[in-house]
Amino acid sequence: MSGQVLIRGIGSTALITSSNEISEAAVANCKGGIVTITDKYVTEDSEIPAGTAFKQIFAIAKEKGWHEARLLDLTGEPYSDENVPVDEFELRAAKKVAAGTGFYEEIEEAEDGKYFRAMTAIPVVMEKCIRCHSNYEDLPEGQAIGAMGYRLKIESTK
Repeated sequence: MSGQVLIRGIGSTALITSSNEISEAAVANCKGGIVTITDKYVTEDSEIPAGTAFKQIFAIAKEKGWHEARLLDLTGEPYSDENVPVDEFELRAAKKVAAGTGFYEEIEEAEDGKYFRAMTAIPVVMEKCIRCHSNYEDLPEGQAIGAMGYRLKIESTK
């Protein structure tokens, strides 16, 4: 990637000079939040699951034009029909991530410009995950059960 680009995330803008920096910025925007919310705020079964909360946050971000993010199933047994890959990138990336690639990225050319597309693995990382995902109880620790997909607009600064 040559030159500098801007990517816009939830309420922020980052100046990026390399593909690796885009990857780090995208992951920092969303992925850790689900684990943090689950760890710190989900204490009873009656509370809103972190994944549900993040789907609401993702919808607001998309509505405001900041970026798109989706939670995706990698097991073949989706928690919801909304969690299946819907386009060619998500299909390719889901196969790579399910096969053990922790992170997959591409630059997408669209009619309205370029987009950074990425997918990162989501494994079961704590006992609380099983409250909502009991079907994953017997999986080996660290195995990816899902992924988070990102689509961020790239704006050239040239």
